[in-house]
Amino acid sequence: MSDPPFPVTLNVYDVTNAESEQQNNLVERFNNFTHQLGIGGVFHGGLVVDGIEWSFGFCESGTGLYQCTPGKVSIHAHSSFSSAHSCCLQNPMYKFRQAIDLGVTPHSRSQVTSDFACWLAHS
Repeated sequence: MSDPPFPVTLNVYDVTNAESEQQNNLVERFNNFTHQLGIGGVFHGGLVVDGIEWSFGFCESGTGLYQCTPGKVSIHAHSSFSSAHSCCLQNPMYKFRQAIDLGVTPHSRSQVTSDFACWLAHS
């Protein structure tokens, strides 16, 4: 028996890595304005698949692919597949904005897990 389809969500974050709160507030206001116009902004995204958020970011080595708890972006990027739920403090560089439902994946949990494990193995 195959796995039932499961949801995929895009978590969107404002990038708030400026050195001053005033600059971070300006980025957030800019994102609010551009979001209303439908033209984008200064955002970071994470893909939530089967309860794990996957994202890309700078790493000293590897691909930059990491995983963390949905709605939070890890301060320390993970490169080990088995560490999926071992972090996650909110990263001050990102402020959660919204979750966007992308529907369901037609792939099985084992296929999705295998794909991410393969990508991490190449880091």
